[in-house]
Amino acid sequence: ETGSVATDYIETNGAIANRYPDSSYGIWQGATNLVTNGGLETNATGWVGHGNAAISQSSTYSKFGSKSLKVISGDTGANGARFPVSISNSTTYSMGVWVYSPDAGNMDIAIWRNDFGAYVGSNTVNVSANTWTYISGAGTTDGVSPWATLLVRNLNGAIRTFYVDGLQLESGSTSTPYIETNGSTSARSAASVLTPSSILNPTQGWV
Repeated sequence: ETGSVATDYIETNGAIANRYPDSSYGIWQGATNLVTNGGLETNATGWVGHGNAAISQSSTYSKFGSKSLKVISGDTGANGARFPVSISNSTTYSMGVWVYSPDAGNMDIAIWRNDFGAYVGSNTVNVSANTWTYISGAGTTDGVSPWATLLVRNLNGAIRTFYVDGLQLESGSTSTPYIETNGSTSARSAASVLTPSSILNPTQGWV
């Protein structure tokens, strides 16, 4: 790993693996998740199968809560699941989603134009088998096209079952930890740290 400090082992099995921060710990900036049903806890409202993929709410696997989206992709081209979002032109957005698949393979996430003729922020990740993998990306919409779809795709061109949870789209170029949504957008206030002034003296500073 990069850096001067050795951290705990990250399991690898044929591909590079990453560790992502647990959003229940740490100090995070304020953000709003623009995806109105990122956690699928109540239903799959808003989600649409893309290409010849079939989708449904599922309790088989979940990253957050007890539900996720089950996607059975088709065997032709890149297909998966998409979600409509309300976004603006000439604006930078970041996105992230957790994916679980019994089979390893390439998947991506991107913001697509309404007619699917162009996209921004695409990021392809080799998803490991039988573990939750985080896919994130960022991009800036242009000033003309109507951008209004988040799309998570299987790129293997073969029938594949995978699960999606914690879909998030937010303003800015950095994807932050998931903010639960269940029927509407949801926001997280900026965090801060409070400490007694008595623990610092005039010669000390923050670390």
